Amino acid sequence: MNSLFGVSYLLLWIMVIGESVLLFVLLRTIGHLLLANQPIGAREGVPVGHRLPDVPTATVDGARPLLDLLPAKRFTAVLFATPTCGYCPGALTAIRRAVAELPWLGAAVLVRAAELDGYAQVDEWGRVATITADAAQELQLRATPFVMVVDERGTVVAKGVINDESHLTNLIDAAEKAMANSGPVGDPAR
Repeated sequence: MNSLFGVSYLLLWIMVIGESVLLFVLLRTIGHLLLANQPIGAREGVPVGHRLPDVPTATVDGARPLLDLLPAKRFTAVLFATPTCGYCPGALTAIRRAVAELPWLGAAVLVRAAELDGYAQVDEWGRVATITADAAQELQLRATPFVMVVDERGTVVAKGVINDESHLTNLIDAAEKAMANSGPVGDPAR
């Protein structure tokens, strides 16, 4: 009788552990399904429609608030990049081309303070600034290369992870659609 009790007790624990593993797998799968329904980058960055927080940045000219860093353009593509990011050079090239083609688009690049050396050459076409880890957390920046397209007031009108020019074009198109209700967008001669 004692051995029967021991076997049933052991089988009961095996079932409890097995069910716990199955529950973990089920909850993880449900989480993946819920996250997969959101577009890439939807959880990152300042929410669309909200103004960028005026976090401190440091440029070659000295310290300045983030909103003072933005050029006086209809839209500005604010890129969060790191030198170790494999897709960031492609994102930089896409933004550089877009700024050259679209006179109403400006650019700014944000990097963490320890990583500025990899982006020193960017300053000729867009402002490069370093931010602290606290500022990156306040801006909700974790993924790279991540772009927030902001209007002239610093309000986020589109955002997402970009890997090439088509992704940036999609963000700019989304920004134009979002701003369509507020008047003409961009250069009328475009």
